[in-house]
Amino acid sequence: MQINSYAQAAVHAPLAKAETSAFAKEQNLSPVIEKARDRLLNYLKTLDPTLQETDLEWIGLDFRVYPDGSLGFYEPGYYFTCALVNGFELRFNCQGKEYTVDTNGSRFVLRGIQAI
Repeated sequence: MQINSYAQAAVHAPLAKAETSAFAKEQNLSPVIEKARDRLLNYLKTLDPTLQETDLEWIGLDFRVYPDGSLGFYEPGYYFTCALVNGFELRFNCQGKEYTVDTNGSRFVLRGIQAI
């Protein structure tokens, strides 16, 4: 996944919601957002089987540079890239509660809980 200079410049400056949606379309991030959404929904359904797809909505994204490939969730026994990793913080809302998924496009981590 290539991140252009616009994205790199925005690492510490979250985009407004309209800018987020436009940038996501421009960079073709829809597949990444959908994969994160599906994984989060599957996880949440283990906690509440009555959840529907319509209960989970995408709020937006911020750009992040992670210190390594673990994306902030180190798992003992796994090896991760030991270099700065560009990625995204994807925010979702489910029944009034906000969830954050950190991703680099191939690894997805539900912040503070587990890799999903």
